[in-house]
Amino acid sequence: MYRYSVRMSDQDRAATALTARQFDHLRSSGRVSPEEAASLDAATTDEARAKVLDSIRARHAAERLREAVAAQTVSAEEAERLVDEVRQGGHTSSLRRRINQLAGAQAPRDDLTP
Repeated sequence: MYRYSVRMSDQDRAATALTARQFDHLRSSGRVSPEEAASLDAATTDEARAKVLDSIRARHAAERLREAVAAQTVSAEEAERLVDEVRQGGHTSSLRRRINQLAGAQAPRDDLTP
């Protein structure tokens, strides 16, 4: 079983793990590109895996916020700030909730959260 530790925001460094089942689901559902999957497989340290997961989460956040920017629910600057926070390791429930609210949906639980 794969077990990936994920870095949290600077305020909260508690670790979560990406299980093999979750990773397989992400891969089969197309939520992880072949390049991202290869990068995750090649990562040899928790820090390297966390960086890959941060970039995947940032891409997902950007995709969710793209329509909100187009609908003028959020400014492009605010959306980029939120995506950058995710890119820097932010993965708190309040950050995910804010992104989901701006995206206009109570989205299902983030697939990268155990």
